[in-house]
Amino acid sequence: MGDREGVSFIPPQLAQGIVDAADRTHVHDEWTRKKFDEGKYKSSEIYSSPRDPALLKEYQDYLEKRLAEIKAQQPK
Repeated sequence: MGDREGVSFIPPQLAQGIVDAADRTHVHDEWTRKKFDEGKYKSSEIYSSPRDPALLKEYQDYLEKRLAEIKAQQPK
């Protein structure tokens, strides 16, 4: 991968792990944004990880569901 800043090389054996980590980060950001938009929570209650056990469970369920959806959309 390259741009004006230079060239980055990702060894093929690490590529899937990087994609998976990026998907997790995207879903985390997506969920956090949804919670902010609801206006019911302070940032300290939801970021970086929810402290309330019920909210943490909601996040984990959302993460699992969205990662499964993303995986289902990827070419095989």
